[in-house]
Amino acid sequence: GPLNLTGVPRAPWWVWTGGLLGATYVVASIVATAPLGAAVMFAAVIVGQVITSLLIDHYGLMGVAVQPLSPLRAAGAGLLIAGLLLIRLR
Repeated sequence: GPLNLTGVPRAPWWVWTGGLLGATYVVASIVATAPLGAAVMFAAVIVGQVITSLLIDHYGLMGVAVQPLSPLRAAGAGLLIAGLLLIRLR
């Protein structure tokens, strides 16, 4: 059927933020992949996602159960960062 856009103006603010951040991510990925290389780019994306998820868990954001940042969880993130640096060194 036809596209119904009547509720678009009443969408919550985070819908617009999510769309803008998503578009920014796509453009940044395209621009950064050529100079950095695909391996570094994807490793950086994974490191960023893991760090963000650790913060979400630690503070219980978005309704998730709180899982405090432990030394082992921090070490896991540290190892991912070390892996990113090793990939970057080539």
